[in-house]
Amino acid sequence: VVDLEAIADQSYQFVEWTGDNGTIADTTANATTITMNGSYTIRAEFDITTYTLDISSTAVGNVIEPGEGSFEYDDGTMVNLEAVADEGYHFVEWTGDNGTIGDLTANETTVEMLNDYTITAEFEINTYSLTVDSTAGGNVIEPGEGTFEYDDGTMVNLEAAADEGYHFVEWTGDNGTIGDVTANETTVEMLNDYTITAEFEINTYTLDISSTEGGSVVAPGEGSFEYEHGTTVDLEAVADTGYHFVEWTGDNGTIGDVTANETTVEIFEDYTITAEIEEMAAEYYQLTVEVEGNGTVDIDPDQNEYEEGTEVTLTAIPDADWNFGEWTGDHKGEDAEINVTMDEDKNITAVFEEEPTDEYELTIAIEGNGTTEPGEGTHTYENGTAVTVEATPADGWQFSEWTGDVPEGQENETEITITMDMDKVVTANFEEEDTTLFDVGITNYDEEVVKGENVTIEYTVHNPTDKVVTEDIILIIDGERVVVQEDVTLEPGQEVTLEYQWEAEDAGEFTISTDDEDDPDPVTVTVEEEDDGMDMMLIGGIVAVIVIILALIGYMMMKGGEGSETEMEEETEEMEELETDEEEETDEEELDEEDETMEEGSDEEEMEEETEEEEMVDEDIEEEL
Repeated sequence: VVDLEAIADQSYQFVEWTGDNGTIADTTANATTITMNGSYTIRAEFDITTYTLDISSTAVGNVIEPGEGSFEYDDGTMVNLEAVADEGYHFVEWTGDNGTIGDLTANETTVEMLNDYTITAEFEINTYSLTVDSTAGGNVIEPGEGTFEYDDGTMVNLEAAADEGYHFVEWTGDNGTIGDVTANETTVEMLNDYTITAEFEINTYTLDISSTEGGSVVAPGEGSFEYEHGTTVDLEAVADTGYHFVEWTGDNGTIGDVTANETTVEIFEDYTITAEIEEMAAEYYQLTVEVEGNGTVDIDPDQNEYEEGTEVTLTAIPDADWNFGEWTGDHKGEDAEINVTMDEDKNITAVFEEEPTDEYELTIAIEGNGTTEPGEGTHTYENGTAVTVEATPADGWQFSEWTGDVPEGQENETEITITMDMDKVVTANFEEEDTTLFDVGITNYDEEVVKGENVTIEYTVHNPTDKVVTEDIILIIDGERVVVQEDVTLEPGQEVTLEYQWEAEDAGEFTISTDDEDDPDPVTVTVEEEDDGMDMMLIGGIVAVIVIILALIGYMMMKGGEGSETEMEEETEEMEELETDEEEETDEEELDEEDETMEEGSDEEEMEEETEEEEMVDEDIEEEL
């Protein structure tokens, strides 16, 4: 028995053993056996491998190459694929056994046949974007405004609603499939991406205006006028002489005041209105003429009452050394003779002015720190002279304004011009500048000190600007502005730490803050009264020394001449030394009181020294005795 095995090349397959195959165990198996009962000739038969390609598609499209169904291909064959979508649909991808398809998302591609495959062409309906907006004066309520997605062929309802006072005009943009472009309610068929706009326009209305006999409408006139919705139109009716305006009639519901000849009408619809004018009975009016200053007025004709429309001539006649100035009241003007038409009661005043003198005084005053040119004081000028006055602020001050007899419109100018036609007084007002640029913050300080000691205040100064700045540093101590460091110069962004010693002269609590009204972190320093205990100790020591000296003197007097002159001198020297020691101790104590930072240990040492000295004196006295 001989083993047989046939191996196919790539893309081929074993078929069968042919020839003298009678004793072959399995002629269709590539690996089998043959029983050798004689001489045999056998042949291994091979065929190329073939595979089945099953192709289908979803609805709304089909595969046109190679078609749809089952197809046989030799191993390794590159098969062209092409899928075509129906109208309104699009190809999506090839699904199934798609591992050897060139591009799954391309409707035209290839598949390499390396096995049996089943593939499907997938289609989907097209979707399109509908972008809807509107102009001013309304909006789209169906489907709304914005961007919406619809399947191909969808009929979308459109509805546009106009605001009050507006009306819909048409749909513009991609309006080719809109049912009725001029209807605010219609449809659009989605066959592509569309952008459409609902166009609105403001309503316009007609205003018809007329008047009755005896006058006319001068604003806006008489006739027909077109206005947009909501427009406020000025109305003015003028009556002829002998007539008067009565009221506006017709569509007068939106007229501001129907009885006023000058009023307004707000346009919301078509309106027809009429200015009603009537003839009036004769009216009589009074003319009151007054005089201010020295002069008279000639009235022609001079009557108690005047019929409406009467023209009266007034002539102003000044007294000696006086001039006519002007008319005030119900007539304004500077002509000495005027004509007044009596259409109402009138009150007119003739103003007379005294003739000007040759010279006038200009008094200049100053409020704040600054100077003027001419300087502060009283100056005399001829009538009509134009005097230029200039204000210059002092350092740290700025000009604020002029007050007094200042020409209108020049109050805030540093340089003004005054025409001398009367005595005048002006004041230049200056105010302190607030130009602090540095940021100052207190970082450390002595919270409690004794009166007379120095309070150490540590603070930081920061230049927040983008330039070199030089400024004085100011702290607010107990409500007073104190310059703690002059002319500090910092580079842009630079910050330094500085220290200031403030002498606490009074007891109490004191607030210290930066030169900033809004300083959020003011600090408080407590200053206590001086401790009198050391003074009492010094007084006690001095009293003790005096007692000892007096005792020595008494002792010496009792001893009389018993002691030698030398002993007397030695005792005197000892007394002087004691007095000197006491004086030195007193001086040292006074220095210690001025030194506010002295330690309590120093006081104790001095007390011990005083005690030792007192003990030495006691020993000397005992020796003498």
